[in-house]
Amino acid sequence: ARQRSGPQAIVHHTLVTLCDRRVLLFGGFSSRVTSRNGQCNNETWMFELSHRKWRLVKATIRPNDDGIHVTPRCRHTAAVVRFQSSPCSCKESMVIYSGVYRKE
Repeated sequence: ARQRSGPQAIVHHTLVTLCDRRVLLFGGFSSRVTSRNGQCNNETWMFELSHRKWRLVKATIRPNDDGIHVTPRCRHTAAVVRFQSSPCSCKESMVIYSGVYRKE
């Protein structure tokens, strides 16, 4: 299957800004996923302002963890926690809290 060039039309998602001109979009609800009631998702998309392109990224419970993925959700909140490692760079994590999980 061909990968989409950006996120599908969704509502009840979160969008946060990162320190290096990137935007991170997580989750949301799409009525297009199924024909009747829709579904929450756990897709994570990054928009790079310098290239003006979306790319699909993997969200995990802990940074650099390949095993535990974030559960699909919508109507949640999100914030970015920044850990400054030097005056010119920082490490960041998106923290997601609460929300609902709905899967048909």
